[in-house]
Amino acid sequence: MGTETEPDDEPEKSKWLNRSDEALGLLCMSVSPDLLFHIEESETPKSAWKMLDAMFGQLDDMRAHESENELLGLNPSDFENLQAFFSKFVHIRLLLKGCQVEKKDSQLILSILSKLGPEYSVFVSTFYATKAALGDTWTMPSFDYFSSQLIREQDKLIQMGSLKSKSHALVASTRKGKKTEKKKETKDQPKKETKIKPKNDTNTSTSEPKAQKS
Repeated sequence: MGTETEPDDEPEKSKWLNRSDEALGLLCMSVSPDLLFHIEESETPKSAWKMLDAMFGQLDDMRAHESENELLGLNPSDFENLQAFFSKFVHIRLLLKGCQVEKKDSQLILSILSKLGPEYSVFVSTFYATKAALGDTWTMPSFDYFSSQLIREQDKLIQMGSLKSKSHALVASTRKGKKTEKKKETKDQPKKETKIKPKNDTNTSTSEPKAQKS
């Protein structure tokens, strides 16, 4: 784009203005119509860049605020299993990182612990009991280690029958619904009438009557 200051020398000034116009034109061609509205009145590329930078900064702040609220609002009970929950959780956390917002592992772990159902009461109590027993020597585990341990706890609870995965519950519910529907259809079907065939009369002769003798 050249120098930011317009030169005093006439030939250089003409070149500078041409380059400035070219750069401004490229900027206007590279943005979407809704952004072009905000920079089309800019006289220099520098002023257009400042406007775009301010706008994208505001968008990043809004996106970061929305993502942070969504992250802290995620609840494990709303997902089929913990694997699906953590997949969504990590995705939003990466979006926040792209907006220059870092969430500490400790804050996220404590937030998840507070939302676990009663089935995980032993896991939660063990976590806090270990923290209290070790005191100052205790260190918060990494988020990856915590999530892997929690998934192992989920699998153990499912094997013990203390926890039913939503996928299994859905399959069972679907099968039950099909059986009920089939049973209802069978019940609603009209019964076929059984026709009783008349018994043949054994006393009735089927032979022709004999001619009388004269």
